[in-house]
Amino acid sequence: ISSHPHSALLEEALNKELQSYVRNGAITASTLTPAAIKAAGYQLLSVRVIFSIKLHHDGSFNKYKVRMVLRGDKWRNIDNIDLYASTVRVDSLRLIFSLVCHFNLEIAFFDVETAFLVPPLKLDEHIYIKRPNNLDDSHMPAISKVNKCIYGLPQAAKYFEDDLNAKMASLNFKPLVTDPKLFIRRTGDEFVIVATHVDDNFVAATNSELRSQFLAEIGQLYNITVVLDPPTFL
Repeated sequence: ISSHPHSALLEEALNKELQSYVRNGAITASTLTPAAIKAAGYQLLSVRVIFSIKLHHDGSFNKYKVRMVLRGDKWRNIDNIDLYASTVRVDSLRLIFSLVCHFNLEIAFFDVETAFLVPPLKLDEHIYIKRPNNLDDSHMPAISKVNKCIYGLPQAAKYFEDDLNAKMASLNFKPLVTDPKLFIRRTGDEFVIVATHVDDNFVAATNSELRSQFLAEIGQLYNITVVLDPPTFL
C-alpha cells in the first residue's frame, strides 16, 4: 500500500473495512495454534485483501473500496449446509418498473453496508482465519475465530437472506407467492414494494411519506446507504 500513489486513500479504505469487522463482532482473536485447530477438526482458512475502485454513475472516480475475502474455495461443507440464496427475478423487476411509470410511484435504492457481517454462524460451525501476509499486528491478530458470515464464505448469502426475510416479516411485509424476493406492505389503498437482490434493494411506494417511513424502519435494523430516485438498479 505504501508505494501506491494513493496510499492514504487505500489505507483509509482498509481501516474502514477492518473497523466494520470490529463493529459487527465478525472475528475475535484466538490463541489456538494451527496445529490445535487442525487437531480439533476445525477449519483454518486464508484471507485475501481485495482492493477495487468504485465509480459514480457517470463513470468518474468515486472511492477506493477494500474487502477482506475468505478463501471459500477451501471451505468444506461438512454438515451439508444449504447454500442457495435466491434473488428477485428479472421479469419481476420489469413489472415493478412498469408500475412505477404507470402510477408515478416514489422510488429509492438502498444498500446494506457489510451485509454479510450481520448474520452469525451456527453454533456448531468452527472456522478460523489466518491474517493476510500483507497485514500486520496493527491491523488484526495472526489467527482469529470467525463469528459472522464474512465475505467469501459460501453460506454467507443464504444466511443474510434468512436474516433479511425475518426482518421484513417483522415490519409486516409479505413475500409474493410468485416471487419470494418481492415484498409488499399495504395500508388501505397505499403500498410499499421492495425487491431484494442480496444486499441491493429497490423500493417503490405510492407516496414519499411511505417511502421515507420504510427507509427509516429498515435503517434501524441495518446500516444502509440510500439513493432517492436512483438512475440505475444493479
